[in-house]
Amino acid sequence: EEDEDKEGEEGEGEDADFLSQGGGMSLQDMKRMRSDRTANSIVETLRNLVGDPIEKILAVIYMIRSDVQVMVRSEANTVWKALVDNTPALLRRILPRLTRMLQASLASGECDRRQVAGRALGDLVGKLGEAVLPTLIPELQNGLESDEVAVRHGVTLGFTELLQAASRSQLQGHADALVPAILKGICDEDEAVRETAAYAFDQLFKGVGGNCVEDVVMQLVRKLESDDEDVKETGLSGLTQIIAVRPKVVLGLIIPKMCKQDLFSETYARALTQIANVSGDVMTFYIPQLLPVLVVSMGHDLDYMEHVKAATISLISILDDESLPMAVSEIKTSIQSANAAVRRGGAALVGCMCGNIDEDVDFEETIPTLIQNTVRLFDDKEESVRVEAVSAMKAITDSLSKEDQLELLSTVHSAIMVSATSVGVGGAKKIAAFAKPKALDPVLPYYIKTFTSGTPEAKEIAARGLGELIELTPSDQLGKYIPTMIGPLLRIINEKMPPTSRQAILQTLCLIIENGGIMLKAFLPQLQSTYVKAINDDQSGTRVDGLKGLRMLLNKHEPRVDSILSELNNQLKTQRIPNIMAALMRGITLLLVKKGAKVSETVASTVAGNIASLCISEERHFRIAAGKCIRALSSVTSSDFDEAVEEVLEEISSGKKPTGLSGVAGLLQVCAQKLSSGHVSQLVGACLPTLKMDDPDCLLALRALQKAAEFHPESMPFDVAQKCSKFTNVILNDASQHGTRLDRVALAMLASLAKNMPKALSADIGKIIAGLLQKVTAKGDPTYSAKLSTCFHHIQENCDLVALKVPKVHITNIKQHAADQAAKAAEETELEEEQALYDYENR
Repeated sequence: EEDEDKEGEEGEGEDADFLSQGGGMSLQDMKRMRSDRTANSIVETLRNLVGDPIEKILAVIYMIRSDVQVMVRSEANTVWKALVDNTPALLRRILPRLTRMLQASLASGECDRRQVAGRALGDLVGKLGEAVLPTLIPELQNGLESDEVAVRHGVTLGFTELLQAASRSQLQGHADALVPAILKGICDEDEAVRETAAYAFDQLFKGVGGNCVEDVVMQLVRKLESDDEDVKETGLSGLTQIIAVRPKVVLGLIIPKMCKQDLFSETYARALTQIANVSGDVMTFYIPQLLPVLVVSMGHDLDYMEHVKAATISLISILDDESLPMAVSEIKTSIQSANAAVRRGGAALVGCMCGNIDEDVDFEETIPTLIQNTVRLFDDKEESVRVEAVSAMKAITDSLSKEDQLELLSTVHSAIMVSATSVGVGGAKKIAAFAKPKALDPVLPYYIKTFTSGTPEAKEIAARGLGELIELTPSDQLGKYIPTMIGPLLRIINEKMPPTSRQAILQTLCLIIENGGIMLKAFLPQLQSTYVKAINDDQSGTRVDGLKGLRMLLNKHEPRVDSILSELNNQLKTQRIPNIMAALMRGITLLLVKKGAKVSETVASTVAGNIASLCISEERHFRIAAGKCIRALSSVTSSDFDEAVEEVLEEISSGKKPTGLSGVAGLLQVCAQKLSSGHVSQLVGACLPTLKMDDPDCLLALRALQKAAEFHPESMPFDVAQKCSKFTNVILNDASQHGTRLDRVALAMLASLAKNMPKALSADIGKIIAGLLQKVTAKGDPTYSAKLSTCFHHIQENCDLVALKVPKVHITNIKQHAADQAAKAAEETELEEEQALYDYENR
């Protein structure tokens, strides 16, 4: 038995020995003492036997009647009953001593001793009730002033037992004293004291009801609003403790007070963070009240924003399957708000939600909704909203596994396209959020993951989507993402996949080339090889995309042109499919036109030797491609085309007239500077025998001669030009030929002669003009009308119509036609300007 008085330790030992051995008194002696019914006489008798410490001995006996061991309790009860007949009267006599001993035991470091003291205190209050409370409560209150934590902890434990044992009426009568005491314990600096005081508060609530709870809570709230940080911390700790034991009642008092203000204060934000962690499921009932205020608070630039977000995360962490829809509904409502602060706060709420939802909550079905609502803010008119939306989307992406990202690509891309078509500040083709650095970080992983792990169909969707994403992003923000984008595309393009998938990748690569800038330098060899392979593909769509990509590569960058040209030429040598060969020649032509000055003579000569013989073909589009290629080569190489001329002439002489005549046309058109006068004369002479209306190949012959008149007038004999003039006159005045291919070639021939050899028209000029004027009155397509106008223009400019005695009426009609065409052109120009102005005003 420990006691605060050290002086009586020897006496207590003797008293204990006296009790254990009977002190010379038998049980019969004790019973005889009970014949005197007064407690005072019992105490006096015992004092005469053992001295003053008898009150201490009786207090100890009373306490150990509540011992944790059954045998100890039984022996103590036997001794107590033998000594005491009127327990209440004796307890009142020894109450001061018993109270001090109870306090000392309650403050003990031994758990069993504290439990014994607590039970004894409860038994004391139960037996004496109102008789001991006025004395006991002040004694316990004094204990709360102690500097020793153990003492204060024991006192709060005593209050808990007292409150459990007291009746409702007794508690109500002493509430004015109990409430401050409990409040002091709740605000104690020691956590164990606060925790025990919280349980005492729970017992007080059971006995007294809500009035005392409101007093305690409001006093704690006032502490929260104090300017003193220590007081704030004390109040917050107290609130946390009582919420842990009575969450529903306490939250019902403080949550409405928190939500009264438009913005959460720093104090309330910090308080909510701790309160949410201890309130459990009860807090979910207050989510509809708290979230709107938190959303608005996160939409402002507060100095204590980290505390507001911490409070929001604490609230999010307690969501369950039933309360999650409330949070999602708040997000949707906030993002659709007309208030920019609310929209920003809604995006911030999304960011707080991701990664902080309990694992047992079914959150996956909510993610598509969050993505759609977040991405729609990417083109918001307020920059702060856009920045918050990008941050929220980054949080969503970081919270997802790679497999989830693969499944959500279509959701992300459709949300981006919806944002791009909505009214915003990014324009029809740009999203405003993407104008900031790192804005693509949240969305790009969905596309890249699909490239590495998706099906061929998914890869096609990802490639087209990435192309649209590039178009929506300012080029100055794409630089750092180029390696991330282009690497996977170049790796997968050679995989086995549908043609449409390969075409989608080629188109996206073309966009990357257009916007990639200097970051593409390391990838140029792979890109040029990729596009050469595409030009050699058996799918026409792939070949077209290959040519487009090669054109973009040549326009935007400086690839190794000799390497590309050699690769194209090697493919052309081994290829036997005309359409693919034509595409390869178009690629060669494109490269020579764009970068011909950088092509070496050696490579150009090699290519020229391979292509010169290809201008002879029965396929018109193949001949055109070969001709254009030869023309481009003629400007970059000093090689002549003697071999090609000899081959063409051999084709005509051997009976392959259509092929040969087509070759003549091609050579005359594309090799103007490389063909000698002798070559031109030979080629023209080969065409003349076929220039007859009854010859089925007269169209080919006239086209070849027209090329000679257009590109080699100085080498074309005058008599040949006159023959061409007469043949053209026959065609133009033949109504059955109007609008035919032969008629159109005849117009081209007439224009070439009028421009370069007008004297050749002198003999037939009147008939030619008459035939042309008849065609003016006939209806024709715009292209045909343009050819007629060209003929009239060259005739009027280069032929002396008066000297050639052309009828005045024809001259007048020609001038009128020219005036009409000029007026029509002016009218079309005016209409175009009006349309442009209208479009501008609409924009």
